[in-house]
Amino acid sequence: MPPNPSGTVATDLDTFDDWLTVAEAAVDCSLKGLFRTSKTIRKWAHRSFEDNENAELAVRREDVENGFRWSIERASLDRKVEQELEF
Repeated sequence: MPPNPSGTVATDLDTFDDWLTVAEAAVDCSLKGLFRTSKTIRKWAHRSFEDNENAELAVRREDVENGFRWSIERASLDRKVEQELEF
């Protein structure tokens, strides 16, 4: 296959890790036709973390140097996007 002259590489998000950052989750939602901001996705993650019994997303809270960051499981995000699109 000849090199790509544009310098961009096509990627398949499904081949990446099963856990997404908030920014990656926002892009993933957009690619599926659901446009949500990172702020909204962080709210979803926080709500799911606080109310684990009724969680819409599978999330992890990871400590980092300046506080923490959310990681969101891709499969749970896929289900949430499907629900939001149906609504």
